[in-house]
Amino acid sequence: NRDTMSFACKLSHIVDVDGTARDVMKTPKTSSAKISLPGRLFVGRDPLRGTPTVLPAEDPACAALEPVLRVVYDRRPVPAAFDDFDTCRSRVRTQWHATPAKGSPLSPQLQAKVQRILAERAYGAENMDEA
Repeated sequence: NRDTMSFACKLSHIVDVDGTARDVMKTPKTSSAKISLPGRLFVGRDPLRGTPTVLPAEDPACAALEPVLRVVYDRRPVPAAFDDFDTCRSRVRTQWHATPAKGSPLSPQLQAKVQRILAERAYGAENMDEA
């Protein structure tokens, strides 16, 4: 939920009816905390650290990461897509401790892409909030 989890899903990539694909990134003038991530995204687990990382889907580094997200619904529930509760609980115990309490899951590649788009849009200091 957007309000309780401070998370919202937003449009990040679109293909027009003529086949033209483009990245979409929300950059509100009122708050830099509300920018969205641009383009198709890949969420993978770093095999060395075990931490989740978000990259641009076209980045070659995605090949070295274990995909974290999986399809659970495709016009109807996907059979055997959900793990039983004990499996989920075990995974949370393992992964919770591997994830740093503070830090960004955004890869340097994605951070650079965001900064490049902000610079192209002249998204200046007047739009930036204190972190």
